[in-house]
Amino acid sequence: MEMKRNDISFTPGLDVNDSLANYWLHQVSTRLRREICWIRVERGTSESQQEYLPTFTDQESYALGLGRFYEKKSEFMQTDATAKYLTSQLEVSPPTPTEYHYGSFGWLKETFGLNDTSCFILALGLITNIDSAAGAIIASTLNNPHMTKPTLALVQRIWDKPKELYNVINPSHPLTAFGVLTIETNHREEQLLNWESTLTIPALVSRQLLFPEDSLLEGLTPIKPEQCVDEKTSNQIRLAVSKLKSESVPSLRVVPIRIPFGSSPKNVVKTASFFTQVPIVEYTGNLISLSSPVLLKPLITYCWLRGLDLFIDLDTMKSQSEDEHSFVKVLASLKSIPTTVYLGYSDRRVIDLFPKSFLNSHIEIKPSSFEQRVQYWTDALEDQSVAEEELLEISRRFRFEQNTINLICKGLINSGVTITHSDLLDACRLMVSLDDIEFAQKVEPRFEHEKLILPKKQAIQFNEIKTAMLNLTKVFYYWGLAKVWNEGGISCLFTGPSGTGKTMAAEVLAQQLELPMYRIDLSQIVNKYIGETEKNLKLLFDAAEASDMILFFDEADALFGKRTEIKDAHDRYANITVSYLLERMERFKGFSILATNRRKDIDEAFHRRIRYVLEFPKPSKQERYLIWKQQFPSSIDTSEIDIEFLASQFSLTGGSIRSIALNVCLQSADKKGEPKLGMREIMIAVKREYDKMEKVVNLDHFGSHSNIIRELEGNGS
Repeated sequence: MEMKRNDISFTPGLDVNDSLANYWLHQVSTRLRREICWIRVERGTSESQQEYLPTFTDQESYALGLGRFYEKKSEFMQTDATAKYLTSQLEVSPPTPTEYHYGSFGWLKETFGLNDTSCFILALGLITNIDSAAGAIIASTLNNPHMTKPTLALVQRIWDKPKELYNVINPSHPLTAFGVLTIETNHREEQLLNWESTLTIPALVSRQLLFPEDSLLEGLTPIKPEQCVDEKTSNQIRLAVSKLKSESVPSLRVVPIRIPFGSSPKNVVKTASFFTQVPIVEYTGNLISLSSPVLLKPLITYCWLRGLDLFIDLDTMKSQSEDEHSFVKVLASLKSIPTTVYLGYSDRRVIDLFPKSFLNSHIEIKPSSFEQRVQYWTDALEDQSVAEEELLEISRRFRFEQNTINLICKGLINSGVTITHSDLLDACRLMVSLDDIEFAQKVEPRFEHEKLILPKKQAIQFNEIKTAMLNLTKVFYYWGLAKVWNEGGISCLFTGPSGTGKTMAAEVLAQQLELPMYRIDLSQIVNKYIGETEKNLKLLFDAAEASDMILFFDEADALFGKRTEIKDAHDRYANITVSYLLERMERFKGFSILATNRRKDIDEAFHRRIRYVLEFPKPSKQERYLIWKQQFPSSIDTSEIDIEFLASQFSLTGGSIRSIALNVCLQSADKKGEPKLGMREIMIAVKREYDKMEKVVNLDHFGSHSNIIRELEGNGS
């Protein structure tokens, strides 16, 4: 007798691509149909209601009926015409195909030698995923309108060999161990199963078992296998993956891949696929989705059924620390599923969350050395005439990997123009930006023409800092000090009262050194969630590591403050943050400036790691005179302004002087005639500045102009 194809489900017209799956779905639907026939009798369904599902009864009657009607049910199955027909349908022999599509129902059965009970339970779990009508049939059979998924009790009721059920629900059985079948329970302790425990097959897994030839799941991108890294790195990857190929015990293998920031681990994965000859797909979703077993476990099982390895680039996923912890916990619980997961990362802390015995081969690609970068530039520029000195400077300032260097040079060469040092510099800067980091704000230097006024001692120190930055390449790579100092950059502490020129000095340095400058918003870096502050700092320093730039930490004492005595968890994690900062500051290859008006609050450990400390005192009378002199454009008539008097009488900082000058211009701009400023406007603006700072200034300071202030105060202004 042949099986009727339209009997594999309750909804007409459903069919799947696997003949063995069709057979066992037919077994499930036929047994459920036959059981419904009997339940109508058992629950006393009238003739007029035969076309409907049986009504539900109380659970006590349902449970007692299992024993009371046992003999009557056996007789019914042998005498009722419909039941006899359905029983004859169950006697159809299963198909014996010679080939099975990889990852299909039939492949699973043949690969693991699944017996009939395992195949039946597998089909029972699948039927609710393919047939929307099956849920109502199952609920009616179980006498519970809310129980639309198959349960252990359902298997016991409709299968001929219910005792074999225990073998299938064993955690070591392939269906459960490899994540194909999930047994869900309402008990808090997962090991405690009851007869109401549901048998669930994730939709992702069902899709592969029933339709193995379908296209790849959306969110998974195939990675083309190719040997696309240099020979040294290629050999390192080959040795790492050879261990995977030699392993005989099937289990989940996690292979961490650590690469220099700014390069892509995808090239490493492509090369790994080239050597293992196993296709690899990249997950392009978000880590939050993978922090739950609801998606991660089916995804791993799906990849195994398709014969794929999985690549997840942790650095491309925005996540909180709790997501990372959850992801690691879930992934570590899937040890029994035999596939390989490659994890791209730059944050060592995420990998440290895994049990040490869990990780397999570890692929770590070291950043290119200065000498390698020079060679990469030389090769990529081909016959372009670039001075050796310029090439060395570019190689130090921009710590790019070979692929990035090739991309830059290819674009410049294709432009068809003679490549200049300026062209190289501009092209490199286009490849580096902190614009995607929300707490790093790009600063455009404002003081290109305005002179930085400092006391002689500080002016000398300022020039020393500039000279040091300009000579890094020569000292490190001509004189050979790079290794001793770990190619470290320059770190400075600018300290002094507000308005004394700390920010201005940083902008002048950025302009003179031709370096991009970013102001770091400390309020956004410091996160109330444990571990997030270090994560933000790591993101910042890693991104800035690829190129020379100025990181300007204003009010640095808020983040770089003294480490406290540990009194609670907050103190402990605050100290961890400071320690992490110390370590990153020491390794940072760029130019960092910490600005504070509270030097005594800076942790002493920072002073040992800071190359230069530049004190910005309040300006002297002579310096105030020079600052006043350069505040007003030459197009404005300032002949009536007594700058000598202003510098002598008012002990203001440069910031306050600039603020006064701007306010004077704003208040005088609506006057008719040629632009002209006088002492009256200046005196009013000075008084407003002192009021803003909440400082009292004696009228005697205003000298012969004090009547202006008396008039101002007398008017109640």
